[in-house]
Amino acid sequence: MTTPPPLAARLVASAGLLVIGVLVPALEINATHLFNPDWPAHARLHEGWQLATNSALAAAGLWLAWARGRVAAACGLGLLASGGFLVAWALRDLYGGSMAGTRTAAATLAGVDVAAWVMLAVTLALAGTAWWQRPRAAAHLAHVALLVRDYDEAIAWFTRVLGFRVVEDRPVPEQGKRWVLVAPPGGGTSLLLARAATEEQARFVGDQAGGRVFLFLETDDFARDHARLRAHGATIVREPTDAPYGRVLVFADLHGNRWDLIQRR
Repeated sequence: MTTPPPLAARLVASAGLLVIGVLVPALEINATHLFNPDWPAHARLHEGWQLATNSALAAAGLWLAWARGRVAAACGLGLLASGGFLVAWALRDLYGGSMAGTRTAAATLAGVDVAAWVMLAVTLALAGTAWWQRPRAAAHLAHVALLVRDYDEAIAWFTRVLGFRVVEDRPVPEQGKRWVLVAPPGGGTSLLLARAATEEQARFVGDQAGGRVFLFLETDDFARDHARLRAHGATIVREPTDAPYGRVLVFADLHGNRWDLIQRR
């Protein structure tokens, strides 16, 4: 299981996103901005577009932070809006832009528009939180060795029946074997197909877990993969059932090792 992000990170990200998606619209959906009769219709359209886009980015960011635990990605969405404002503000002299409206004066602090200070603070908070919560390299399970009788026989079964792809297949002449990796279409941990080299190893081909389910294959389309197993004559050890965690069946690979096919709820 992945560790959920700290509450503080979610709160900082949420605060920045709420400024973008709630506070700014609350300040601009009025007669001085969106409904300003002195603005041409085209300018009001762009104002509406900007508010809708930024609110959508903020809503998506809040979902990522709280429903998916992806705080860095949430901050990235917020930075698109806050950073975009700062770029537009910095280049305002090039296109005649101003924070002052036709009916309002721009509030300033130390000679700088207050809105620019606010967006700078939001940008720094989001950028800092994104850096804090950035994905970091961590230990992960790269390969699992699966004893097989023959390399090519196993490659053919996994690619044909399960739709796996061959990640690597190279000879290791000094050891008289091949380094063969296959992986499911969705990636993740790969299988090292290891040909049994001794009588003792050969005894465990097809029984690496002592009769228990050995490997767990998760799918995004249970019906599709169930049909594929049937079509290629794979042995279904236990028919599909519904469990609290999802839909599952047990099948055997070409040598008899048991696998779960699971679609999570």
